[in-house]
Amino acid sequence: NVPEKHILIDYGVFGQALLMLANTENVGIMDGQQSMLGLMYSKDDWLLDVEFYNKRTENITFVPNTKFAIGGDYISGDMTSKGVDVLLKKTFSSKFTAWASYSLSRSRILYDSLGAEELFSINDQPHILKLVGVYSTNRWNISLGWKVMSGLYAQFPIFKKPFVPSLNQNKNPLPSNTGLALEEGESLTPYTEQRYPMMHMLDASISYRLNKKRGAKWNGHIGLSILNIYNQKNIIEEVSKFEADGTEVFSYGYSIGFAPNVMLMIEW
Repeated sequence: NVPEKHILIDYGVFGQALLMLANTENVGIMDGQQSMLGLMYSKDDWLLDVEFYNKRTENITFVPNTKFAIGGDYISGDMTSKGVDVLLKKTFSSKFTAWASYSLSRSRILYDSLGAEELFSINDQPHILKLVGVYSTNRWNISLGWKVMSGLYAQFPIFKKPFVPSLNQNKNPLPSNTGLALEEGESLTPYTEQRYPMMHMLDASISYRLNKKRGAKWNGHIGLSILNIYNQKNIIEEVSKFEADGTEVFSYGYSIGFAPNVMLMIEW
């Protein structure tokens, strides 16, 4: 067969306004630009798809989800994301297809209140690898997929000392949209730049088409899917709370664990 080659180019702009309902304060419009260059090559039963992208988003509003957060406070900044996605697909027969994808990316945030220092985005995962196999017949569809990813950054942003409300305007206040100030000797240096452990999980699904006649007046599917089959504990955050005696207790938050789902869908 003659190989097929395609080049894809895309560019776009976007904007979104955010309103803080608690005090009806408009914190600005989030806007940005994104561009993509893609290359696709296919021959016989193989398909290779490579996409390069670059995205910049301005005026992102971040509400700290830490013990230092004070109700109604927020921080704004800009985020840049760039990377490449690679997909390799192989069709072995009319019933079985397998594919592998790999993503290499970099995501950083520059907060207005931190000067020129860039911080890692909380969603920054430089490496993501997925392996998937799909077996399908006239009425059955079975899939199995495994993915492994870089761990998320441990805390973002966490500061060396807790913030306090700004009562003295001579204490080097932050921009007025935060309502926060630094005490003497405090620093805005990130507390940690360590990642949580690598994340991985195995998922599977099976579905059955109830009506074997295609083009019938009605159709339906029944299926079962299982997420994280071996119940891997993937850490995504660390949270703290205070006990009645004032003791601070830290605990980890995890992504979804073993989760079976049953599906029934009827169409007509």
